[in-house]
Amino acid sequence: MFQNTIIPHTGHPVLKSETFTFLLFRYLNNRLNTRTTGSYSFQNAFFYLQWGDDDSVYDSNDPVAAGLVTLKKTRRRSKLHPHKQRSKYICRPELVVEAGNHFVWEFIPGHGTLNVPPDAAILHHYRICEFGGDDCIKTASTVDTTAFKYKSKLVEEVKERYREFKVKCNLMELPPPPTRVFSKIMNILKSGQKTVRFEYLAEKVMFTGVSELGPVKSSLPEIILAQMYRPPSTPNPDHA
Repeated sequence: MFQNTIIPHTGHPVLKSETFTFLLFRYLNNRLNTRTTGSYSFQNAFFYLQWGDDDSVYDSNDPVAAGLVTLKKTRRRSKLHPHKQRSKYICRPELVVEAGNHFVWEFIPGHGTLNVPPDAAILHHYRICEFGGDDCIKTASTVDTTAFKYKSKLVEEVKERYREFKVKCNLMELPPPPTRVFSKIMNILKSGQKTVRFEYLAEKVMFTGVSELGPVKSSLPEIILAQMYRPPSTPNPDHA
């Protein structure tokens, strides 16, 4: 999975013949003086994977749209990193003497870095907490749905590539979009909080076909997961 994606924040639509990169540089060249620019630096924004998926995932019947990280992970840290700290860049290699990971160390004389303003584009960085654990999701955050502006073209391109390589590379069928019940159970499993309350809810869904979030089909994968992770010694609260 690609962890880093530069997302333009401009308001211009993407035409079928255009790419995101073309759109971004057209915008920057019209707005700023880029004559001596040797690299374009983009500020980093962490979209921690421990944060829940966007609600739109559960309203989609499209497995591609529901599965793309850039569309289902929309919560990010409110504060962006300053340029040169975890930032990434696009450079003109013929103007670079020495390239670094987060910024260009040296250009040929007369050229330098353009710090792209965040209202033009930022770097969406999708990852788990950088220091381990889950404390990172306690930081101030905001919901950023900028990627939704490019949803149609993005999904279309991914589907086209999937169809192209499905037979050639013997790719598996795409999984169906997740349900709210499935997501709730998976979050509990990931956190390790397999409590009596969880086991009771799983058993209730299995026998009644109704969850706290509404009716479900007994054949859904969340029921199988609930059974797999249900310790046989755990009592049902109704029978205690």
